[in-house]
Amino acid sequence: MTSANKQVSKEDLERMFKALESVFDLEKAAAAGAPPQAILTVIACHVSVQIIKGKLEEQEKEIAELKERHAVKVTTYGPNSACDSH
Repeated sequence: MTSANKQVSKEDLERMFKALESVFDLEKAAAAGAPPQAILTVIACHVSVQIIKGKLEEQEKEIAELKERHAVKVTTYGPNSACDSH
């Protein structure tokens, strides 16, 4: 696919779909006849997803730490306290 205007054939799409199905088995994808571009695209997408997932996990940890650090602690004094009577 050297040209931006090049049409993608049905066979190419089928091979790309098979490559997507075989994302963790690159040998199988190549054996299924997936074009190298499809395999590279799948790898790039997988790597991008892993990077994004890692960043989201880091942000979730930071948010949890901030919530814990800035949490308001409520102290109640038994069943007769204002908070418990409602």
